[in-house]
Amino acid sequence: MTHEELEAIEAREAAATPGPWVWEVNSVHNFVHLRTTHSGRYYVMDFVRWGMRGASPRFQVYERHEGRMDERGSKGMFRADKLTKSNPGKEHHEGWDDTIDNPDAEFIAHARQDVSALLAKVKRLNAEKERLTRERDAAIKDLRELSFYHHSPCKYCRDKETGTNDDPCCTCKNDKNYPIWEWRGVQE
Repeated sequence: MTHEELEAIEAREAAATPGPWVWEVNSVHNFVHLRTTHSGRYYVMDFVRWGMRGASPRFQVYERHEGRMDERGSKGMFRADKLTKSNPGKEHHEGWDDTIDNPDAEFIAHARQDVSALLAKVKRLNAEKERLTRERDAAIKDLRELSFYHHSPCKYCRDKETGTNDDPCCTCKNDKNYPIWEWRGVQE
């Protein structure tokens, strides 16, 4: 995933109505809504009759698409055909091959590829983390072995290296030639 692709996903996420979202279906009154679970139940999307052919989704429209829900300035729900714009490069097909110009519609439309890309990125990062952890652990082991074999500690301190004692003796502890190596994380 490129930096530009990640920035585009972040921009879509920031502009969309804050989640979590849930579907609300009412079979008694025949409606389906996609709505928030917070801020007084804002509708993200619902469906309305569009002529005699079927239903059209409607989306919430705001004055601004950032900040808290109560600061965005809701203008109400608008039918998808009232929120269209021409697809880039297909302006000559206006009215026939348009897209919905709404941040929530964009977010929904891109969710499939965004989630796939983010999952692939997480997998790569987890694999890299595991590899680096193995390398770090091997380096710590090597440092401890080098520390142990480049001096002559007393029996008490050798027992510490094998795990039978907790602390080196006072002589070895004060010996500047006997560094006790320990991993302290990445240093700046």
